[in-house]
Amino acid sequence: YLNNLVLASYNRCKQEKTFAESTIKNELTLGEFVAEISDNFNNFMCDEVARISDLVASYLPREYLPPFIDGNMMGVAFQILGIDDFGRKLNEIVQDIGTKYIILSKNKTYLTSLERAKLITQLKLNLE
Repeated sequence: YLNNLVLASYNRCKQEKTFAESTIKNELTLGEFVAEISDNFNNFMCDEVARISDLVASYLPREYLPPFIDGNMMGVAFQILGIDDFGRKLNEIVQDIGTKYIILSKNKTYLTSLERAKLITQLKLNLE
């Protein structure tokens, strides 16, 4: 049951990533400001990771867990339940989105045509 919930959460994260990327693709085509898309995705991921982590923790006997659960302890919790692959997969999604959109976090202004061209190249987007 828990594995199914975790898989559903992971699939939801993948859908959100696809949506964020397609939205950025559209915004770049229009030459619009795109930093909010990255922020929105990151906020979604943080909420989703917190939600699924709390859910996983609720399945563990209290003696396995300290009062405060940090990232390392959550990794141990995932291992205890045999679903540690979930954390790795989520991390891959976060790193992928973070690497692609790092320029957006640093530049809170409208992208110039040159910056937009560089970003399109960096994202390897097919805009035809």
